[in-house]
Order: sequence, then C-alpha cells, then structure tokens
Amino acid sequence: MKKNLYQVLGAESHATADEIAFAYRRTLEDFARAEVNDPAARTMARKAFQTLSDPLLRASYDSTLGPQQAVYYAVQDDLQPWTMGDIVSSKWFRLVAGAVLLVGILIWWKAKKIPAPVLNQVATVTVKPAIVSLPAHIQLEGAASSPQDLPPARPGAARTAEELFADLAPSIARINVADARGNHIASGSGVVIDKATVITNCHVTEQGARINVKIGKETYVATVDVADEEFDLCRLGVAGLSAPAVNLGSAASLRTGQSVYALGAPLGLDLTLSNGIVSSLREVPGGTIIQTTAPISPGSSGGGLFDTSGRLVGINTFQTRQGQNLNFAVPADWISEMRTRAASNTPGRHAVSTQSPQNSPRESTEPHDLILGKWWCFGSISGRNGEYAFRPDGLMAYVDDGKIYAGRYSIQGRALSLFLSNAHVRFEVEELKISNMILNVGVAGQRLVCERR
Repeated sequence: MKKNLYQVLGAESHATADEIAFAYRRTLEDFARAEVNDPAARTMARKAFQTLSDPLLRASYDSTLGPQQAVYYAVQDDLQPWTMGDIVSSKWFRLVAGAVLLVGILIWWKAKKIPAPVLNQVATVTVKPAIVSLPAHIQLEGAASSPQDLPPARPGAARTAEELFADLAPSIARINVADARGNHIASGSGVVIDKATVITNCHVTEQGARINVKIGKETYVATVDVADEEFDLCRLGVAGLSAPAVNLGSAASLRTGQSVYALGAPLGLDLTLSNGIVSSLREVPGGTIIQTTAPISPGSSGGGLFDTSGRLVGINTFQTRQGQNLNFAVPADWISEMRTRAASNTPGRHAVSTQSPQNSPRESTEPHDLILGKWWCFGSISGRNGEYAFRPDGLMAYVDDGKIYAGRYSIQGRALSLFLSNAHVRFEVEELKISNMILNVGVAGQRLVCERR
C-alpha cells in the first residue's frame, strides 16, 4: 500500500506547520541513524515537507486524498476548514432535493398530459475547494508516478534556495565555547561531515575548555579530535549526534561568478542562509582560498559554503571590514588532509593577500626591523580587523573602520607596547616573520593574526 505524504513524514493529517517541520527533521535523523542511502526515499521526504508546509499546496494535496482524510478549504478572506457535513448540507443535499422535485414534476406532467410548467432558473453558488496547479516536479499521491518512480536528484543538478535550506539545515550547528568556569568566551558555526562528527574553525574553539554543539533544539558536548591550526580547521567528536552528514564537494569545481550559499549561525542567529557568488579563487601554497560575496558576520566562522547542488565546497572563515563584501572560506578539500599541527606562515586562513610584501626587511631577523611596514591584522575571536603601520622612528598608526589613530610603539624581545592617545596596549609576540605576525592580546586568549600588506 502506497504511503501518502503525511505517512512519509509520520505526521497526522491535522498536524500544524511546526509539527510538519519537526516530523521532517526527525525523518532525516532516522535516515542518518539507520544509514539509509535511498535517494528516492529522501526525495519523497523532501517533497512531502515542501508540499505540506505550504498552505495552498497542502490544500490541493488534501483534495486528492480519500473522503476520510480530505480537508477542504473555502475561498474567503482567510482559508477556513470545512467539514464533510458542511459540504453535504450545502451542496449534495440541494442537488438531490432538486433532482427529486424535477422527477416528480415530470411524472405529474405525464399523468395529466398538460404542458410542463416553465421553471425559473435559479443560480446556485457552491463553494469549492481551493485548487492550485502544482509544479511538474512535485508528484502527489494518486498521480501517474508513485514514490518509487521518482527519479533521484541528479548529481550536480542546481536546486532552489528553499530546497537547499530544507536539505542542509539539519546538518548545521552552532558552536558555543566556554572557559573552565563555564563563562562564555566564543561562538561560531559548524557542519556535520560524518556520523557524530562536526567540522569548524580552530579559532572558534581555541582557548576553550568546554565546547557545546547545538543542532535544532538539542545540545551536545563536543571534544576536539583533530586541531589543524595550519588550515584553521578543527574536527569535533560529538557523542550521541545522529544528524545527517552533508555531501563534500571541492573548490576545484568552482568558477568565478558561480552562485554559492553560506549557512551558519552569525551572531548566534541559528540557521541563517545567505547567497552570493564566487568573486575570486585565491591560490596559496596549500591550495585555493575562496573569496565570495555571500555575506558572513562574526559567528559565521566554521559554517558551510555550498554550491547550488548542496555540496560543501568551503568552510567560512573570516571577512575583511576594510572592503565591501570581502568574505573568505577555506576549501572543503582540506578536510581530508587534516592533521593535528600548529599554525605556520604557509597555507592557512590568512594567506590570501595577493600583494607582494612592501617595506619589508629582507635580511635582518631583529624584531625592531621585522615589524617595520604595514600589517593587516584580524582578531581571531572578536572578528575585528584593521591596519597597523610601524615606522623606524617609533611612530605608528592604526586604521579601523576608516578612522586613523596615531601614536608610538616599542618592541623589546617578545613584548610589543602601543601608546595611542591615553591608551596603552601591550601584546605578547607569539610569532614574527617577514610575512606574518601573531600577537597575543592577553584577554580570554584573544589573538591578532597579521599579514604584511
């Protein structure tokens, strides 16, 4: 016996829109838990969710079901449900009564052999169910094609934003990071890439003693299994998580101008979808960094960048506020190459500059020589960024959101001090090389990661 769309999701015919959405998420989790790889079943579940979550499509579908399951809608200012009793009393009863009256008049006319009376035609208005034409790709119960006849989605076939969101949302996580005392210190996004496995950025989880992964209404405790700071990718083990994994793609499949979608939890706002294009593909020693116009904000770090087929092609990592819509993602290709290692001055999330180092010393290894010139620095936790310029005479300037702050600086060993107006900021220099610099702010483990401009 074929299942109707309600039965596909395991929902009641009177289920609310929220209950339909919950049933769809539960169905996807059941697929993942049972490791079911049935494209037709997944396609049918998605079509059931799309149809039953739309009031007009659902009304049309309900009209194709049997009398015991049908739910009709009257076309009024608001769609109001009619019971079968209402329809019988307002339509069929009048038809049957009119037919009986007409037969009686004909019998009387034949018996008396007198002309039949001329009946005044009375217009009868009946309220019919609201019917809409469905897109050809949506097959309903009772149509020519059964669920088993539905073709699976073609690999590489483009899908709408609504379809992508419905498929990907159950696999997107919000990452909450706390210190040993339970104080919140950072948040970001994550993507389910395997059973009980989530990928995110290391700059989201670093310095955290406790990591929680939130998907839907459930929250899980996570641990860092692999921390590849070189790629800024951390793989989290999440016990008890049964959310479906996304399909992995490759940055090699991308072309400049191609549409992409970012999905994550910017500023803690779960399941935020934005779209854009691939604005550039930046070659770095470790591979290809993806530059995109798909908007991301603090908290988006670790979220997924997907192509129009729903394949994960990148992990959203950072943005630059000094330009218009300059957002970057590291390639999904790096996930298979991950290993635990510290950051260096080669690939990584910050190796995106296309300019040759300017005003940079070529021979000296002394800190006061290496620091000279202009640097673009990114706050790994705060998400803030700006440009620092150091001169040989001890003067420096800091540019943030178009504002310029002038002051002095001094560097002695691993200590860098900045004197801006009445402010005194002291950094610990973790790394200082010709092309990159890492400064420890000393507050909740925050760091500035800098590239020479």
